Amino acid sequence: MEPNGTYLSEDDVLLELPPECRSRVAAESAKARADFETAFAVLDRQSSDHVQEVEKLLAAYIHHVFFAFSQEVLNQGLPAELIRSKTARFLPLLIEATFSLKHPYGQSDDCDAHQVRFLEWATSVIHNSPSWVQVQEALLQIAERDSIKAAGAQSLPNLPREALIRIEQSEKNAREIYDNDKGPYFPTNAEFSFLDDSIFRAIERILEYIRIFAEDVLDGHLREYLACAPAELHTNDPMLQSVARNVWRLTDELWIGYGSVLQLEPTRRRALREMAIADGTIQMHPELEPWKCPPSEQWADFINRMERPDSEMARLNSQYEATIKVTIMNRIRSYQRQATSTLQSKAEMSQQASPVANPRGMEPVSETTPNEAVPAPAGAVAVDSGAEREKPRPVPQNPFEGLSVKKQDLSRYLHRLTDRQHQCASLKWEYGLSDFEIARRLSLHHSTVQEHLKAAEKRIALVRRSEEGQRAASKFRPGGLRDND
Repeated sequence: MEPNGTYLSEDDVLLELPPECRSRVAAESAKARADFETAFAVLDRQSSDHVQEVEKLLAAYIHHVFFAFSQEVLNQGLPAELIRSKTARFLPLLIEATFSLKHPYGQSDDCDAHQVRFLEWATSVIHNSPSWVQVQEALLQIAERDSIKAAGAQSLPNLPREALIRIEQSEKNAREIYDNDKGPYFPTNAEFSFLDDSIFRAIERILEYIRIFAEDVLDGHLREYLACAPAELHTNDPMLQSVARNVWRLTDELWIGYGSVLQLEPTRRRALREMAIADGTIQMHPELEPWKCPPSEQWADFINRMERPDSEMARLNSQYEATIKVTIMNRIRSYQRQATSTLQSKAEMSQQASPVANPRGMEPVSETTPNEAVPAPAGAVAVDSGAEREKPRPVPQNPFEGLSVKKQDLSRYLHRLTDRQHQCASLKWEYGLSDFEIARRLSLHHSTVQEHLKAAEKRIALVRRSEEGQRAASKFRPGGLRDND
């Protein structure tokens, strides 16, 4: 039992591994089970040593499964303490499950006393095995690697509070959009079909929506780092790893959560169908038609087939991992290219702003971007070419630098805009800056700012109309009311 009072099984710990790793552990577990059953079949059940012989076979089974699990955890690149925690939780759960299902005393009246003895004995067998020594040596190497990394680790950029709030809001918005998109393909939808082909089509569509969710989350994080510390996108590996880990955590929750709901939903529907039949109201529940409530034997067979390493579900799990990995890599590279462009523009502007000897007595070139002029500061006075001009206010590296708290929060809509539209719209409508002040902060012409604002206004209007249509449709569509956790 966990400290919070909840009971766990070894399957709950296995769910913390990526799908591909779980498939490999399941394959090794199946091999170990087959070896046990083969050896158990030839045992003499009348022998006085029968229990001891069964326990030896069970110890071999536990050894095989536990170290298959340990190897997968070691290969995840996790910190040593987290690996120890996972293996320490998994071992007693595996031993208890093995005792209950396979031990001769597993279902007896005094099974508790036998279980305590078997738990202690099996644990000592594992801890005294050569494989255990190899795992401990690997953990020492990982701990040394972690300490070396920690000594030379880079710190994450210090984002302002407003940026952190925008990141958090972008994740919430991405989840809301995913929850809305997944509806027709989620097992709890009344029209969901539990035929094999329909299930796989639904899972493939869910994978696409999870990919879009990952892109939205990455945009929320990387956009802020691009604005505040563009150079870090090239040099700060811990920052990029932190962003990637966060995306994997969120997408794994969605992917694994979908699988859990898919596995349990037929049981819930069968219970509702039986209640409706008993109450004589089955005709009022078209969502409980037989083809939408697979029989328990049929569904158990489907689940068993999907747990095989060569199953369609194993292929989809591999496709999920590959999709999210490529999405993360491509998004990071995209923002790195934007960071390179930003840094180059700043370097060019810095060179243009530096004093240069001019034999003809011409004025230095002002800071501008190609084909765009920065408006002169208010109060600037034209003087003769030989006189010194009034120096304009410096352009902040971060366009949001020095701003106070937002007057209103429009993050729900702004995250759907392009980067430049997002900057212009936020500065205009959230912070209340004038077009000329926005142009100065972004090094744009004020007419260009106005064009970005018009485009942003049109895009936000489309988003609002879409949301209003979806809310209206949800009142009449089965399964339209969904949780937005």
